[in-house]
Amino acid sequence: MVRVLALLRQAATTGHDWKKDDVLDVMLYLRCLSALIAGITVGCLGLEGLYIFLGFVGFNYTSMRLWMQYQGIESEDFAAPDGSDSANGPVWFEGFAQSLTLFVLSWVISYSIIGSL
Repeated sequence: MVRVLALLRQAATTGHDWKKDDVLDVMLYLRCLSALIAGITVGCLGLEGLYIFLGFVGFNYTSMRLWMQYQGIESEDFAAPDGSDSANGPVWFEGFAQSLTLFVLSWVISYSIIGSL
């Protein structure tokens, strides 16, 4: 937990020398944190529909690209030696599936709780 908080604190400021594993970890943590907050927010507001889902997908992608730009991290630094994307796909999709799952889960749970009151 201490490492997670240290990485998130480091993610808020620029000028750090990032290790590849740390960047991937921070991207996962930031995505999951934003997914949890967004899911609870839209669930408590009673929002529903495809546009909310697609809006989160767009926000999730854009926020990570902007964070990488803010930190001065180039996605080419994570490319495979042959110049193609990494083995797991483009780096800006790191943690996408986990955050999408957390968003939908927190959205449904908070929507159901608020709807039952």
